Amino acid sequence: MFIVAATANYYQLPFERALSVIAGAGMQEAEMALYWRGGDWAMAQHLEGYSPRAIASALNTAGIQLACVHDGGGVLDRPDRIDGYINPSLAPLLDALGYAPAYIVLHTPHVRGEQPPGWWDAIAGEVAMAAHALEAGGAQVTIENTPPFEGFAVPLTLPEQLADFTAVHGLGITLDTSHYAQMGIALNDAAEILGGRIRSVHLSDYTPGAPHSFLGYGELDLKGLLGQLASPNLVVTIEASPVPPGVDLLTLPDAALSAHLAEARDLVAGWISENQA
Repeated sequence: MFIVAATANYYQLPFERALSVIAGAGMQEAEMALYWRGGDWAMAQHLEGYSPRAIASALNTAGIQLACVHDGGGVLDRPDRIDGYINPSLAPLLDALGYAPAYIVLHTPHVRGEQPPGWWDAIAGEVAMAAHALEAGGAQVTIENTPPFEGFAVPLTLPEQLADFTAVHGLGITLDTSHYAQMGIALNDAAEILGGRIRSVHLSDYTPGAPHSFLGYGELDLKGLLGQLASPNLVVTIEASPVPPGVDLLTLPDAALSAHLAEARDLVAGWISENQA
């Protein structure tokens, strides 16, 4: 298993500083979310205004290589077409990097408003084709389990649905631990259903009302989940609050932030080691 850090954990910090924190924890690989904004929602705000070349340069300067790229939007412009699903900055970024990350992580498509039965079935094949087109450069595409959002139609929310879609279309899965916990779905049950299609994990802890908590400060059996998956090629991305509850990220120096990340990394590494013993 490979342990990497999500740059988006530090979206409140300048991008170069986020990379410095990750490198300061002794980590040389990361998962980077692309900047995306839709209405009141946004991801990776620290990348707003960055060109693909500037991103690649910052990564090279920090000595960080991307194991995964997370296209975390996924909102369709309309329910009968896939326009809006793939971030237009993804292809230029891959060109600027000069290498293929192991995985490109996509959300399940979702669209505003209540939709009639069959809307998803009508475009599912087109979505899969668009996903596979991203693999031409050597990366594999995974679909991340996405929970329901108020005001949106979201398909594939149940593990059985995601397993069927990815099996039919030959795609991998990224399992987000907090997303299933938010829905009240047990992680061990989800992992059993999704089985060998899981290629990566977005690892965070969870308590009701506090998803994506710092590792070890929630109620999830994350060690048990990693033991259940037990794939030597699994990418485990720490995608969680970068500080424990009650700690203000913005008040800490880089060294302290790196220490917290190293603490989380070492906890995960310990779980993996204990599972393999």
